[in-house]
Amino acid sequence: MFENNPLVAMAKSLARTIQNDQLFLDYMEARKANDADTELQSQLSDFYSIQDQMDSAITADEKDLLLIEGLSNKLDTLYQSIMNNPNMIRYTDVKGQYDKLMRFINQIILTGMNGGDPETVTEESCSGNCSGCSGCN
Repeated sequence: MFENNPLVAMAKSLARTIQNDQLFLDYMEARKANDADTELQSQLSDFYSIQDQMDSAITADEKDLLLIEGLSNKLDTLYQSIMNNPNMIRYTDVKGQYDKLMRFINQIILTGMNGGDPETVTEESCSGNCSGCSGCN
């Protein structure tokens, strides 16, 4: 129905432009580095497993406070190790920048869709606090 609509063509062009942007390429590279880091992947798997154990322990009818405390300590230690991994540091930084760019682009588009002037949207227009804003969601 909309395949021949010029807006669809522009959206596809924007998507291709995003995929060729250096920030997107850096993000993809950081994701691949994380995926290839077997130690990091093992730690993430352990983290999620312990998190599941923690959820079960917390929701159990009879709570074992020592077990919960031990699992919490393991989670904290593992989280710090994961977040200090050089690949995760790089990924977190690049993903944060990429997400910020995508929010900015979305805000520009939504401003125009709501009848506003997209030229007036600046990065500073978005505080990051979505509670009082109808733009991003």
